[in-house]
Amino acid sequence: MKLFNTTIIIIAITLLLVPACDDSATPTPVTLVLEHTGEPYSETFMDGLSGRTSLEGGMLFDFKDTVTTGFQMRGTLIPLSIAFVSEESIIVDIVDMEPLSNEIYTSSEPYRYAIEVNQGYFEETKIAVSDRIEFQEETQSGFVTITFPR
Repeated sequence: MKLFNTTIIIIAITLLLVPACDDSATPTPVTLVLEHTGEPYSETFMDGLSGRTSLEGGMLFDFKDTVTTGFQMRGTLIPLSIAFVSEESIIVDIVDMEPLSNEIYTSSEPYRYAIEVNQGYFEETKIAVSDRIEFQEETQSGFVTITFPR
């Protein structure tokens, strides 16, 4: 009888703990405010984050067409991560970029948009290749909000 009672208690505890360990809960969408660089290849577009010592949110580059253009960090003082995003708003590649580097950082796939954020942001928020982004209404001039719906 003692063995039976112990078995029942173990089963009851197991049934109580299993729902607490469930990782299937829907993740919360991530929202990010991005500074828009303006028209492709304009001065603001080409300067990007050069010379800045900090970044709040991120920066959006919209090439208006699918490209394979690389990025450089020659005049950029802060480490960044860049997500390359397809015409269909899917992240096709994420690359970490080092400050003041002459290296040319490229995407493994063609893309339309590039999103620069503080290095590690995508990893910390569990945003990854193949995630979708959604563009929201422009909230203030020169800024756009995006959501990673999960």
